[in-house]
Amino acid sequence: MMGTMFGGFTKKRWLLLGAFAFWAVGCVSGSDGNDENCVGKCDDPSQESDVPFLGDDVNAPDPGEWDCQTTLLAYHPDAMAVGDCALIPGLGISDLVFLGSNYAQVKASLGSPGEPSEIEHHRSYMGGMLQITFGDLNLNGTVDHEDPVVAISVSGDFGGTTDNGIGLDIPRNDLEELYTPDTIIDLPPLPPFHGGVGHVSYTGGMSLSFDEADVVNGIILHRAYNVVSDGTFDPTEATVQLASTEIRCGDGREGGEDGSPPSAYEDILDAPDFRGHMTVEVSIADVDLSLDMYPMLGINFVRVVEIRKGFLGTETPNELALVILSPPYGGETAEGIRIGSKKALVETELRLTFEKTDELVGFTIHIYKTNSDKRLGVVYTNGGASPDDEAVLLLLNMTKEL
Repeated sequence: MMGTMFGGFTKKRWLLLGAFAFWAVGCVSGSDGNDENCVGKCDDPSQESDVPFLGDDVNAPDPGEWDCQTTLLAYHPDAMAVGDCALIPGLGISDLVFLGSNYAQVKASLGSPGEPSEIEHHRSYMGGMLQITFGDLNLNGTVDHEDPVVAISVSGDFGGTTDNGIGLDIPRNDLEELYTPDTIIDLPPLPPFHGGVGHVSYTGGMSLSFDEADVVNGIILHRAYNVVSDGTFDPTEATVQLASTEIRCGDGREGGEDGSPPSAYEDILDAPDFRGHMTVEVSIADVDLSLDMYPMLGINFVRVVEIRKGFLGTETPNELALVILSPPYGGETAEGIRIGSKKALVETELRLTFEKTDELVGFTIHIYKTNSDKRLGVVYTNGGASPDDEAVLLLLNMTKEL
């Protein structure tokens, strides 16, 4: 299956790691694109830059004559950053952009705003060689000044390397003594990934993708996590294992089935890469949700913080209600089901009872009942039209009604 996975998952149906797709409407560039001087289609016009994004309409340096500063200024003449574009796993790119920096800081460093791609919360710089993914703190579907950098990826003719010489266009065999991945999985062909076979180092803060010729075609710099994302998960019990600790989804209500508190996973992982907040209306109540995101682990936790029921009072469960598993999550069930498993295997191996599909933000979500009556939501390539379509998102403890 290596190299073929995600082939039917089109650009306009992909949202960053899938984690936001079910509560916030993502912005996708229209056929007419964005205004040249706009930060993004949905962004606040007050955040516009004085200098339009130049994109590919520049005389870029010859790829064989790579120089970080010259290349940067060719695309972004107002950039303030200086340096040699050295790649630093777990941190970012030397003197250029760092993980955790907010969008305002990125714009101050790189100058003109990044070109919005078909993936909202992703910006492209240096003619696409440098790509930056931002977290959405308020889940409003825009990139705001305070939104943090959660992944930095490079591709194409980007010439920066790590201090031990890892860079683009290097054959895998030449890296065996320089880089040891935690897992090898297929990656989707859209930002922050580059498709192909992914050598993912969750704990090392840098992941590589290889093309069909077994040459590095993409490098992603991300947070170096405390654990490897290769535990087990159980849709029947709505649990996921982290470092041998069971994290459990509850029903999000006081006095109901208890879910794990945030400390259960934060004691293992530390604080999330970012925490998104939103309030939704459910029946007669306003429900405050927290989406605790670990995007390059592929594990994202949805927590019910507070339920306000007017004259009926307020509940403060502050417990886990839903887990979203997305690429590059590498764990699997006891039956061997994982991200990338074919629809036919998901349904038969997990002994699921199909209930319905729902269309939401361009996705077709297949909702199943497990033999414990808990529900599993699955998004497949091609909308799950074929038994051979592959699972790209798994939602543990999916509610029956969206």
